[in-house]
Amino acid sequence: MNFLCLDFINSRWFITHKPYGDPIDDYDWLLQISTNYHLPEMCSLQSNNELKIFREKMFQAFLKLCKKQLLEPSFIDELNHIFKKIQVYEILIPKDENYVLQTQHYSDDLNWVIYQVARSFSKLITEYPLAYLKKCENPECDWIFYDDSKSHTRKWCDNKCASLMKVRRYRAAKKKSL
Repeated sequence: MNFLCLDFINSRWFITHKPYGDPIDDYDWLLQISTNYHLPEMCSLQSNNELKIFREKMFQAFLKLCKKQLLEPSFIDELNHIFKKIQVYEILIPKDENYVLQTQHYSDDLNWVIYQVARSFSKLITEYPLAYLKKCENPECDWIFYDDSKSHTRKWCDNKCASLMKVRRYRAAKKKSL
């Protein structure tokens, strides 16, 4: 299951891990996210700094949710402000032999991207169980993930972190027995 908001906030992981760099400053990553989520080309955005600030606020909000805490009222107000300032409308367009209702907007690309991330976050926390929103238990990994496994008992963001933690536990147990 893919969520724009999770891909967006988890991009901060790469700042402290190889290949070391902020994906928000990386043309290829921005192009990939723009394509995957049908956003305007984020590569052409004027202010990556505003995206970075918003990403950090979103990350802090996700951490609170993972710890079963309530969101700060000021963060909810900020999201509501984002929703209020975007004007959207829908148009009907022909597609093949059918018709499609397409959402359009009156805003610049930066505000539209922030709106879409905020919308993804809001849909995630309102339409899916919050109990399945988790932070990777690898202490060196800040990855936030949605546990869509059958038993909902995942502890790690991926197999790499799971293997790493199992090896560390094994080595610690072996060292303790010596």
